[in-house]
Amino acid sequence: MIVTDENFQHIIESHKLIMIDFWAEWCRPCQIFSPIIEEVSQETGVWLGKINVDENTKTPSKYSVRTIPTTILFKDGEPVKTIIGAKPKHTMIEEIKQWI
Repeated sequence: MIVTDENFQHIIESHKLIMIDFWAEWCRPCQIFSPIIEEVSQETGVWLGKINVDENTKTPSKYSVRTIPTTILFKDGEPVKTIIGAKPKHTMIEEIKQWI
């Protein structure tokens, strides 16, 4: 799901649990991480949204995203977990399992 500054609030409030992947096209770790986070979403049933930090600058700034990839898990519209960097699938699942 493509997320923008304009639809961000609506998207996180529309899903009980959603991961937002902050990324950029030029970011090699983001490219490597993209299929991993998609697998995590499929295997856990947690919605996944992706926001390009180059095209959308307000939301990353609001959540102090300074490194990409960064994944923030939102529950009921509120951030509950921030994961910085590209992690292996099993690590990502371990990081978010308490909210699933």
